[in-house]
Amino acid sequence: AVPDPDLVEAFDVMLTNIPEGYGVTTDEKLNAALVENPDMQLIDVRRVEELQENGVIDSGEVVQTHIPLEDFITMKDKWPADVETDVTVYCGSGHRSTMAMTMLWTYLYNNALSLKGGFGNWLREGYPVLEYAAP
Repeated sequence: AVPDPDLVEAFDVMLTNIPEGYGVTTDEKLNAALVENPDMQLIDVRRVEELQENGVIDSGEVVQTHIPLEDFITMKDKWPADVETDVTVYCGSGHRSTMAMTMLWTYLYNNALSLKGGFGNWLREGYPVLEYAAP
């Protein structure tokens, strides 16, 4: 089947006009938000093995939840109850968290962001981390 050229053009225009950085936050901004916005929530979508090996972001007083990407929809009950909650999702590199962020947007969590560069970049930049403590 040949795609509809008008539809292809419309998608091209839409994707070309997405502002740089749309839907992402940086290490610096997240680090500040963890102090300034204690009501926000952090969701880590890495596998348990990754958390055990590398640790987690030190979120201070901010609620942090672990939901592996593979279980993100089936564990929807762990998502924030209020869709207006500021949520930042992270993974190892930023790819899986972007997928999870998109799922959150689908369920009207319009204040969801993905951490650019993921935990790997957070760690490289020297931001605070904690050893993973299993629940």
